[in-house]
Amino acid sequence: MRCWSAIRTADVAANSPRFRRKSSTFVDAIHDLPATEELAPAQLYSTESGRLFHSGRIAIATVGLPARGKTHISVALARYLRWLGVKTRVFHLGDYRRENMGPGQSIPEDYFFVNASPSSVLLRQKILKKCRDDIYHFLNHENGQVAIYDAVNPITAGRRSLAKEFAKHDVEVYMFTSISTQMEEF
Repeated sequence: MRCWSAIRTADVAANSPRFRRKSSTFVDAIHDLPATEELAPAQLYSTESGRLFHSGRIAIATVGLPARGKTHISVALARYLRWLGVKTRVFHLGDYRRENMGPGQSIPEDYFFVNASPSSVLLRQKILKKCRDDIYHFLNHENGQVAIYDAVNPITAGRRSLAKEFAKHDVEVYMFTSISTQMEEF
């Protein structure tokens, strides 16, 4: 009976509008934004612009292979920055891909490959554009200070291009690489 109860509770939570699953992580206070703007627990002061530390707009981009902890680190960093009072949001590229594909649709087989077909490249560019547009909107129109761009970003040329694009919009870019050196067999 206990097992059934746990399964039933998870079922209710997963299907409830309040507890819907929005990404690869369950509701974690990052995907559901607070309804009201108020001082964070550790916030020392507030500026007229709503930005702290007078550092302008910042984009933090993750770099690393899949399953290396990029999303976990992004969520932890966002929680910490919010606790300090910095208006922060995480933009998970995987969420944009899932949203764009819709239910029941699958991504093309070559979507994740460097030498993808032209249709897969166009699909990737469309998804990237939507994500970046949301980042710019957050930073420019919602007084956001830190946007965390959670994606694989595997190619050096792509990272350089990303940094140049953000620089055009007067956004400072920092990249962190998540590497796992633990070689375990699954």
